Order: sequence, then structure tokens, then C-alpha cells
Amino acid sequence: MNEYFNEDRVKNWFHKYGWHSNPFTFKIYPEIMVGYKDQIEDILNAINANSTFSLVIGKTGAGKTNLMRWIATQSSYKNSTYYLPKPPANIDELFEYLKREMLKPGFFSRRFTNISIYNIHQQLQKKLKTRALLIIDEAHEASLDVLKWIRTALDHVPNLVVVAAGLPSLITILRVDVNTLYDRATTVIELKSLGKDESLELIQKRIFAAGGKNLDPFTTKALIEIYERSSGFPRSILRLCNNAVLYAIKNNKFLIDQQCVLEYLNQNKSQISENRQIDLDNTELTDKQKVVIDLMLKLGKIDPNTIVQNIDLKDYKSESHAIRSINNILKRLTQNKLIDREKKGRTYLYFIRDNAKKVLS
Repeated sequence: MNEYFNEDRVKNWFHKYGWHSNPFTFKIYPEIMVGYKDQIEDILNAINANSTFSLVIGKTGAGKTNLMRWIATQSSYKNSTYYLPKPPANIDELFEYLKREMLKPGFFSRRFTNISIYNIHQQLQKKLKTRALLIIDEAHEASLDVLKWIRTALDHVPNLVVVAAGLPSLITILRVDVNTLYDRATTVIELKSLGKDESLELIQKRIFAAGGKNLDPFTTKALIEIYERSSGFPRSILRLCNNAVLYAIKNNKFLIDQQCVLEYLNQNKSQISENRQIDLDNTELTDKQKVVIDLMLKLGKIDPNTIVQNIDLKDYKSESHAIRSINNILKRLTQNKLIDREKKGRTYLYFIRDNAKKVLS
């Protein structure tokens, strides 16, 4: 292990502030729910009013998973709650989950031997005598078959309440491919970012959970700098706090002030830029994504090198940086199901999906 981060050195540094562990890992703490008061009230009202389908949308790192886990652990929900951290990969996995978790093996094996994914909703209707809450996180990764089954189930299982959380691209996917499910979303909640006070509260609660008694070793100016750099996104806040702590340990600092944060940021500009690129997942396309989409609308099928030849390179350090950035953009647009690709020789041609053109044009 690097001499700067041997176990004893890190433990001693933590011990100085009463920490028994690192407060700033990406571990989910459902009991630490900070901010989004209006959004939380809206989603809870929707659930308690038996709204059959609700959506929670937010960029990467906005806190969707923490909110979903928090909802799933609320003791006030006396009826059955089922939490899926990721949607089933395909319709067969969905069937196995429903059979195992909702119908229960004993109930299923004794009485139902001819059930398939196409008629299981009939048995769910009989089984779910009271409200059942199904929470699906990362719903933007769900297959179309899974989304279409949910649409059918909402029509045939009166006591089933579904809350799906995902990236903003989930809205596009539903509008383009499963519009009848999108139309059933009576409540759509967007998690944007935390305000300054909420961001500081998140840091404070994390420190308290790790055994700390106050905001030490951070100064107020350091925390404000972290808030401004993170734009209030919880995951970015945790990342910056964690990296500031590691930088302080490495450099034998026992006070994380604004200068310490700025020193770390200046030494890690490329990493921070890359992290921001990853966090930009939004159906409201970024300027660079719009440029790529506009080229596809104009030229049709196009390869990455041709894209680079048709854009302004002044926003990039070099042509190689531009190619890497364009490849990342194409990967993101493909994951969001806005574009497809086909192999041509040693490269790929990218093009807008036919059923996405009405959204993008």
C-alpha cells in the first residue's frame, strides 16, 4: 500500500476527529435523507393516494437510489413493499422475481402450475388483497418487454403501485417506445440538486454517522467551495469531500480549508473534468450532444472521425481529446436509446433511431 495511505496512518487521522469510518464513501444510508422536501412530499402523497405509476427522474448522482431505499424502509408502509435495485434483465427474470417474491414459492407450487408471464397478473390480482408497492431503481435500463409488462399489470392488478426511478433518458424511452406506460404516470418527480444549506447538512450528517461531533476538519469556506464545485449533486459532494480528505492525509494536513480544496482541484483537473462528463446524463441534450445529433440529422449515418472533422476543435485540447469525447457522447446517446450503430469495416456508423426522430428533430 502507498506509504501515504497505510492503514494505521488513515486510522490515526480519522481518530483525531472521532471517525470510526470514512464518512464519504458512496455507501447508501437510507436513514440520512437530506433535501428534496417538496419532491418527497409529492411522491409520498402519490403512493398513499394509490396512484398506480409514478416516476422519479434525476441525473447521475442526484440521490435517486437513496430516496428509493428510504421510501422502501418506511415503517409506515404496513403493506408489502418490493424493492428492485435494478430492473430484471429480461422478461424471464421478471417472471421468476414475481413468482418468487410476490406469489411466494409455496403458494405458487401448490396451486398454479400453468402460469406464465402472460397470465401471472391474474394470480397477482388474487394474491394482492391490499396495496403492494413495487419500487424499480435504474429503470432506464429496463428492457422494453419489462416496461410493456408493467403497463399491462397496472391495468389488471388494482392494488399494485409502481414507482420507477431513472435517468432523464427514461422519459425519452417511455415517450418513444412505451408511450401508453408514460401516459399512466400520474406523478413525475425531478431531483435536480441540493441547495447550499442542504449540501452542508448532507456533509454534517455523514460526519455524524461516522462518529464525528462537528464539521471538522472542514472550514466553512472549504465546504462552500465544495458545494459550488459539485453544483449540489450529492454524489459529487461525497466524491469531492472524500478526495479532499485523502489529499489532506497524503500531505499531512489536519485542516481542510479552502486553499487545501483548491490545491487538490488544481492537481486533478483532468479527473474532475472526466467525472463531470460522466454525470452529464440528461435528455435535455448538452451543447456537444446537440452538435452530434444535428450532424446526424443532416448527414445520416456517420462515423466518429467524420464527426470530428465537422466540429469546432477549439473546445478540445487536441484532436485525440475530441475523438475520445465524441466516442463518449456516442456511447451515452446509444445507452439512452436515441441512436443506433452498425458495423462498417473496422469502424461503426451511428444514426438516429427512426422512432426517436420525432423527439430529436
